[in-house]
Amino acid sequence: MEEIDQENREYFMEAGGKAFHYIPALNADERHIEALLSLVENNLAGWPRPESDADVLQSRRQRAAAMGADA
Repeated sequence: MEEIDQENREYFMEAGGKAFHYIPALNADERHIEALLSLVENNLAGWPRPESDADVLQSRRQRAAAMGADA
């Protein structure tokens, strides 16, 4: 990324640019990942969660096995 910064800075300045400000990749900052996580969590609110009830899961496994799924 540093090489891209330097190369583009040279092109910009040679073309008459006055002030070049390099913006690092967003995923290089932990705050970006936290912001994405917040967006995902907010937008998934209200979606059904995976069932954790052992009886329901066992019933589904049995039904899948009866239909030929590997156990």
